[in-house]
Amino acid sequence: MKNIIDVIYNKLPHMSVTDKKIAQVILKKPQDVVDYTISQLAIEAEVSEASVSRFCKSLGIDGFHQLKTRLAQVSDDSNVSFTVDDDIQASLKNIAEKKDSEISNTLKNLPTDKIARHEELISDRKI
Repeated sequence: MKNIIDVIYNKLPHMSVTDKKIAQVILKKPQDVVDYTISQLAIEAEVSEASVSRFCKSLGIDGFHQLKTRLAQVSDDSNVSFTVDDDIQASLKNIAEKKDSEISNTLKNLPTDKIARHEELISDRKI
């Protein structure tokens, strides 16, 4: 399952003005949106509740509750911090930096001694 923040960033250039308003609120404060009602998000984005529902469908998710669930999954990562940039290149750079950080953190936690041992076992096998 793809990170919902990445999905929003990927779709951002092709969104309607209304959807961009919703996306900007979500990208600016994803942890807060987890606790919002659909009405609160609509008010914050200055759109209708129906627009929020359509926005969720445009992301390929069932509805607002699923959006909140997917945001909560991303929000659990303490390294997540996103900014909304008007410039798409800056947004892409921001995404790349976050992914680079995620990869670096993953590599730091890999048990290299066990990986080396498994590599030896695989190399020794005759296939």
